[in-house]
Amino acid sequence: CLVLPSSFLVLLAKIRKMVIFAALFIALFMTVLFGHVFLQRIKDFLQEDVLRMLLRQFSANQNGNEVIGGKTEAGEEVLLLLTPSPSSPKAGGSEFEVFLSFRGEDTRKGFTGHLHDGLEERGISTFIDCKKLEKGEEINKLLEYVDRSKIIVPIFSKCFAESKWCLKEVTKSVECGKEIIPVFFGVEPSDVRNQSGPFKSAFKDHQSNKKQDQEEVRKWKEALKK
Repeated sequence: CLVLPSSFLVLLAKIRKMVIFAALFIALFMTVLFGHVFLQRIKDFLQEDVLRMLLRQFSANQNGNEVIGGKTEAGEEVLLLLTPSPSSPKAGGSEFEVFLSFRGEDTRKGFTGHLHDGLEERGISTFIDCKKLEKGEEINKLLEYVDRSKIIVPIFSKCFAESKWCLKEVTKSVECGKEIIPVFFGVEPSDVRNQSGPFKSAFKDHQSNKKQDQEEVRKWKEALKK
């Protein structure tokens, strides 16, 4: 049986303590140096969870025929963790954290308005064209706001596909690789993906319109399949 000298054991103990202190120092240094990056990433994930939860919450208050894209296990405590201070910077340099894409005739005064107000009340900056688009700006300015937003929430309703601008917004979101959380308001997800139901008739009108660029229509259909 090998017996180590007591002096050697003392040396090993000292080395172990030095390694532990060094590891703690490095961990503390990395936290101070990069902590804000980690915290921002955590906030990003929490924001997406809260958004999904809010969508579910507002949907439950409607007629019961809305389907929310995504799933979350987040609880009410997440809302408290998320609430940012007025000086909090927008994640990733985005001007808005959420962009709501919707057909105004369907949802502006009901679901969409409540959703917008709920997000804003919780400190999540949300773009909605009837409130954030300055007077005199052209409608195609909306596409720039898509690029300046972090998460895109298209609210697919029965008349959504009748609007060229709604389809342009979704296509722009896909092309920019944005995080997209869809809401299906009175339509099925399969209606959107397959252009069936109310989406079928809307696309039939677009395809029969001789003034409409059919290559653009093809891009709209591809974007809805994503």
